[in-house]
Amino acid sequence: MDYIDIFIKNDYIDLKQIAESGQCFRWKKICPGRYFVISDGRAACFFQEKTGIRILCHEKDEEYFRRYLDLDTDYGKIIERIDPEDCFLSGAAKMGKGIRILRQDLWEMIVSFIISQRNNIPRIMKSIDTLCEKLGEKIVFNYEEEHLIGYSFPGPEVLAKADLSEFKFGYREKYIRQTAEDVLTGKFELSALHAKGASPEEGKEMLKKLHGVGEKVASCIQLFGLHQLSLFPIDTWIAKVEKMYYNGHFPVERYEGIAGVMQQYLFFRVREEAEKRACLEVKADKMQKEKPEEIRKNVSKEVLRKQEKKEYNLSGKMLYVSDLDGTLLNRDALLNEDVPKRLNALIEQGLCFTVATARTYATVNSIMKDVNLTCPMILMNGVMLYDPVSKSCINAEIIERDSVEYILKGRKKFGVTGFAYALSPEISEDCSKSGETSVVDSAGRVGKSGRKMATYYEKIATQHMEKFYTERRDLYHKPFSKVERLEDISGEDIIYFSICYEEEVLRPFYEYLQKDERLNLNFYKDVYGDGLWYLEISHKNASKYYGIQKLRKLLHPAAITGMGDNLNDIPLFEACDRSCAVGNAHKAVKERADYILDTNLNAGVVKFLEKEMK
Repeated sequence: MDYIDIFIKNDYIDLKQIAESGQCFRWKKICPGRYFVISDGRAACFFQEKTGIRILCHEKDEEYFRRYLDLDTDYGKIIERIDPEDCFLSGAAKMGKGIRILRQDLWEMIVSFIISQRNNIPRIMKSIDTLCEKLGEKIVFNYEEEHLIGYSFPGPEVLAKADLSEFKFGYREKYIRQTAEDVLTGKFELSALHAKGASPEEGKEMLKKLHGVGEKVASCIQLFGLHQLSLFPIDTWIAKVEKMYYNGHFPVERYEGIAGVMQQYLFFRVREEAEKRACLEVKADKMQKEKPEEIRKNVSKEVLRKQEKKEYNLSGKMLYVSDLDGTLLNRDALLNEDVPKRLNALIEQGLCFTVATARTYATVNSIMKDVNLTCPMILMNGVMLYDPVSKSCINAEIIERDSVEYILKGRKKFGVTGFAYALSPEISEDCSKSGETSVVDSAGRVGKSGRKMATYYEKIATQHMEKFYTERRDLYHKPFSKVERLEDISGEDIIYFSICYEEEVLRPFYEYLQKDERLNLNFYKDVYGDGLWYLEISHKNASKYYGIQKLRKLLHPAAITGMGDNLNDIPLFEACDRSCAVGNAHKAVKERADYILDTNLNAGVVKFLEKEMK
């Protein structure tokens, strides 16, 4: 059977937000930005892209999944209808603008929301997964490297006869069985809910005749199973929002025909903010209870354990992640003289701190040599995770070969050159001693030997390149390799390009590269002046955003606070639970930040951290 891979450009779709919005319980997260979905006995893989999504499915199912994702609805226009004076709702829509109301199978929604009563989302998902695995039909999804197995949702004929006691539905078990029997016997007709002319009010009264279906469950079924967007389900979260922000009543009448979308924005925001508060409360409570001596003792044990076992666990702790240039570093690209001592004192007290930067490990190791970092660093704007204890690479994103060819073709067209970074093919036995990158296996374990990272260039074409080359070579002892043409290294595993020119020279090249959705591009003004702009090119999954997600998965912190100054730090902010801009930050960065700190020249980051640790 033929599969197709479709790209859909849309600024108003975020798979993660949809998966966590409480309307669907069977989206399987394969990895960040990638989900395996089964609906109505059909299977698909959804992939989040920078400007939209990709759908991988059987050709015959393309229209079904387009409709399933409600792609014909313009959610941008829906958001435009929000009362501009309603700050809470406007903020909620901004936070959750990627949410869409899915067009899901009605029978599955009826059973799912009966199960959802007085239940939490993880338990609901686990119950439904087990139900489908035991009673549903097996669905195999095989396409190139995708080999996935799922199960259809069992129909009423199956549930009416099955022994449901093993699923531990409790009092809901009898509701599910009775509902299945009512559908089978014709006592309740699903088709009647779809009938033309039936009003939402009539549909709700019909649903409430089912055992275990009340006002809220009926509204959820109508919104998510019938796509009746006028419904506004009120659960405990929405009730809190109404009480706190709307004097007990959200103005549903103002949003005729789209109130359900507003409900999802509000639901998403209130849950997100509650989770952040909970994380911060855990951290505050823990810090208050532990004595300084105990904290120092725990930190020492943790450092030793990391050094010996390469394991990390920041469970219950806040992780602080700072950009370097323009944020932690002064105008000379160095730490203020007293900063290493102050940071080390905080780390000894229990501060979990690391950096996220566009720099490579050669320069970062030199700049941060006097700071006792133990948490992995995000380097080269997310291209690499690097362990400062073992001085080895934990993870690196390699640019796809045809994307490399596209980059090299474009750079010749627009007459620019720069530095290309690659993982060389040879294995070095002493790489761990010299600080070179290490081999990482599928489980993320660091090996004893590894691949060297090489930096290539074909010519020193500008004064800036000369300055960059000389500084890195002489100050940080960074090795460079000259090649006749950059095209000569196209067969290597290239992870990063760094190019710097005037804005008018680089912008056409930047716009050309935007056509390749597999690339991540950082285009920003050099913080050290001279009117130059940087263009940094890497794999689409290589950004500070994805770097934070990888740290979150690796370290398991309670929450993450990010600190930055330039446009390439906006993805950092988007991935963190809290964001801080230094006083000298770009205007757009300040607008995205939760807090504004003192400037980098006044060690704003360290001042903030010292205040946090009091």
